[in-house]
This record gives sequence, C-alpha cells and structure tokens, in this order.
Amino acid sequence: MMNIDPRKKEEDFNKFLISQYLKYGSVDAVLKKHYYALPISPASYHRLLDKNNIVKAAGPHGKMSEALAFMEYLAEEKLPLEELYKKLPPSFQTSKITLHRIYNHIKQDITRRAATGLVITVKNEAQKILTARDISMPNFVYGKKRGAISIPMTFSKKGENKTISAMRVLQQEVFSKNAVNGVVPVKISDKDLDLIFKIKILDISLFIYHLEIPVEIAGTQGFSSFRMKEYRFLSFAEIAQLANAGKLRSGVYEIVNVYRQKLMGGKVAQTQVALVNQRLGLRIQ
Repeated sequence: MMNIDPRKKEEDFNKFLISQYLKYGSVDAVLKKHYYALPISPASYHRLLDKNNIVKAAGPHGKMSEALAFMEYLAEEKLPLEELYKKLPPSFQTSKITLHRIYNHIKQDITRRAATGLVITVKNEAQKILTARDISMPNFVYGKKRGAISIPMTFSKKGENKTISAMRVLQQEVFSKNAVNGVVPVKISDKDLDLIFKIKILDISLFIYHLEIPVEIAGTQGFSSFRMKEYRFLSFAEIAQLANAGKLRSGVYEIVNVYRQKLMGGKVAQTQVALVNQRLGLRIQ
C-alpha cells in the first residue's frame, strides 16, 4: 500500500477547504453542505482562510444574482410581488421577506449594501472588456433564463479599502483556481484601480473600477470561478448585440456605456441610478 506524505495530505485538504469556501461563500455554508462532518472547527477554518490571504465574502453572491433577476422581471410584469414569487421554481433561494425588504428600500431610496465591479481590460486594448456567464443565475417561470453575461462583481464591506474589495472580486470571480493554490497572478494596489463611477442598483451601491491586466495573463485564458464560466474579451459592439438579445445581467450594459463614454473623453455623472431602479420607481408611482 502506497504511503501518502502527511504534509501533502494536509496541503490537499487545505486546498479543498479553500475551494469549497470560494464555491459556497461562507464557512457555515460549507460545513452545512458536508453535514458538519468535516474535521475542522469554524474558528480553525477562518484561520486557514486568513493564513492563505483569502478575502472573506461580504455577502452571498447567489442572492445578488437572484435579486437582480427577480427585480428586473418584476419591473417588466404587472403582477404583485407575492403573485410573481409564487411562480418561481423551488430552486430559487432568496426569501420573499428579503425581496420585500429590497423593494421597500428601493421605494424609500435606501442604500443598504455595497458591492464592487471590475471592468477588466488588457494593456493597449481598452475597448475589449472581460465578461463571463454567471452560472448561479436562476431559471424563472417556465424555465425562462434571465440575462446572465456579466462583468465580475461581488458584495463588498462598506468603507473597506478598494484594493481589498477588488481582490475579493478577483479571487471569487476571475482567478479562483489560482487563489486556491495561493497565488493570484495579478498584484494590485489602489493606484491600479481607476474609479469609473458608482451606480445604485436595487439597494446596493455598486462601485465600478477599471483594472488593466498584463497581456501575458490574459493570453493564458487562465480565468476560473465556481460561479462564472465562458470568459471572453468582448468589444462594445459585441456587448451591444448581447444587450439587444437580452443576454446581459441587469446593469451591465449601463456600466459598459459609461466606461465607453469616459474612455472617449466624455463627462459622466459619478453617481447614477440603474435603469431597473428607475423602472421599479415608475411602477411604484
């Protein structure tokens, strides 16, 4: 029988734990998924993540995707929220109470959460933006799929340093396999992140930054995530085609348009309100 090096066994187990965290978004979610049978305590799990420089999640990504999709659907339909909720498939996880709270926040113009999105481009190709398909997006009535192509974005903690917020996005949505192995191939600091603008979407204040990455990294196509796939650098024209086909996640086309205007030297408002909020506002009136 082949002997396994205990250090290698421990290393592999630690990588497994990190990958599970990046997949499920919280220590409790991982432990619950494995029926609390993993041989590690919550405190030790958190210490492992800290030791490996994993930026902790600031909110469940799936709920952002679901809430965006639901509210966009609500803005289109003339049904009450309760009636539309009844039509959702069992796989939809966000509670009706949470959706009511978000809807009330939109009514009252309250911002409850913060998030960070990255417009990632390669040097000398500022007009091509990294996109991917969000596989956590839910199916809706009769299996109809909402737009799922997005730029990388995650929840953030209010008031935290923008480099930390951006690294969380990179670890969770762009370089997950690298993060599991301990090395994200992009080193970033505050000076690398150019704030494009801030957009209020649902009850979230979403900060959008431009990040330029080296050609050699983009060329390897080494992008990976447990909730994003089919990474592509797309031109403005290609993104517009996807928008016309209803394949973009809510807010993405607005983000790309503001980036394009700024790239061309135009002046843009530094704080804007997403179209889905505007449409829900009209519905409320």
